[in-house]
Formats: sequence, structure tokens, C-alpha cells
Amino acid sequence: MRKLLIYILISLAVVGLGTQLIFNPSQLIKTTAFVVFGAVVLYVIFRLIMRNRYESDEMRKYKQAVKQSKLKYKTSARKNNIDKNPKPLRKRAPHLRVIDGRKPK
Repeated sequence: MRKLLIYILISLAVVGLGTQLIFNPSQLIKTTAFVVFGAVVLYVIFRLIMRNRYESDEMRKYKQAVKQSKLKYKTSARKNNIDKNPKPLRKRAPHLRVIDGRKPK
């Protein structure tokens, strides 16, 4: 019985959409755009309300810790890359020379 009712509703919806598409396509596009826009606005409002209501203080602290951890390991990864490619050592400057001290040999 349920399946029959669902099939009837779907077939009526298809017939209605087909009729609108044939006789008044501009109104169909306007109505569809309005419904989609309204659904997006309601979804965004719902998400904002639910996020602020159910996000606990612990969750905020956890997210902050995750951000700090990512920053820490991101910078340490850069340091490791620098260590793998060391800069060539500079030669001694030619104007400097070693002076023998007075240590006994």
C-alpha cells in the first residue's frame, strides 16, 4: 500500500514538472532557484546555531591544540628539510692567519 502511494506521488510530481517545463519554463526556473536559495540560507543558519550551541569549551580547547600542533610540526618539518640540505661550508678568509702561541711543544 505504501509503495503504491509513493509511486502515485512521484508520478504526479513528474507530470507536474513536465507540464511546467513545457508551458511555463521561466516560472519553473524561478521557483526552483528560489527553493534552492531558501534551502541554502536555512542550512547555513541552522549550522551556525547548532555549532554555537553544541560546541563545548573542551572542543574549543581541543581545536586550538590541534592548530598549535599542526603549526609546531609544520615548522619542525621545515627545519628537517633544511638539515638535509646543508649549506656548503665557507672557506677561511684569506686575510686571517693563525698565529703560533707560546705553548710548549
